[in-house]
Amino acid sequence: MKITQLGGQTKNVSAVEEWTALEQEQAVIETVTKTLASVEAVPEDEAALVAQARNDPTAFGVLYERYVERIYAYIYHRVGNVQDTEDLTARTFYRALDKLDTYEDRGLPFSAWLFRIAHNLVANWHRDRGRRRFLSLDR
Repeated sequence: MKITQLGGQTKNVSAVEEWTALEQEQAVIETVTKTLASVEAVPEDEAALVAQARNDPTAFGVLYERYVERIYAYIYHRVGNVQDTEDLTARTFYRALDKLDTYEDRGLPFSAWLFRIAHNLVANWHRDRGRRRFLSLDR
């Protein structure tokens, strides 16, 4: 059996290969459908997510999942080691959750507020690290 692929190329395939391809395509469609259904259950609007998180701190998990990788990468690029990056990332989200009631939507994305928190924590980390320089006892 011949099938036409994208780009107009034809390929000879057996009925088993065609059936397998159809099953894989069906599995992808089912996965996408389930994903879309779960996304629709969560408000897509950031303002709605923040409002929901203010009323129910467990809803903050959606915001956490949305931004944790970007915040982690931002901090790691400025700190350079995994342990401090993990600590500062956790502190960023802890502070955001703790101060969520002070967040004001000023037309910027919620992520801008998170990055500002992360930036301030990284600046404090560098300042504190500079204070911890060891003096040599060999004089």
